[in-house]
Amino acid sequence: MDIKNFFWNSEIFVSFTWVIFFLTLNFTDPRNASVGVLILFFSSLFISILGTFGLLELRFRLKKHGYDTVKRQILTSLRHGIMFGIILVGLLGMTSLHLFKVFDGIVFVTAVLLLEAYFWSKKTPIKIEEQ
Repeated sequence: MDIKNFFWNSEIFVSFTWVIFFLTLNFTDPRNASVGVLILFFSSLFISILGTFGLLELRFRLKKHGYDTVKRQILTSLRHGIMFGIILVGLLGMTSLHLFKVFDGIVFVTAVLLLEAYFWSKKTPIKIEEQ
């Protein structure tokens, strides 16, 4: 799959998840929603944020570093998108459960950033075969 097909397919999928998120947001009441609706809400929001942020970062990375290491850039952008999504959805989930305090939010964000620091400082790089 070339990079244009990857972007095209990813943008369609991310647009679809944003539609699901906004439909869930418009047609449900969060205070009276069941667990399944809340799972759909948070999972569609997470995938939407992950995809949007990951694709935007990937576009900027490819412009900056070039198309030589496309697979490595995709993995890095996906990891950063996951990190950003976990932070936003985690803080929103803490707020919805009335568990959010400023100190707890700072500890949560710090824990996710420490996880990213672990991946960043890992000595053995991922073996990716370039085609």
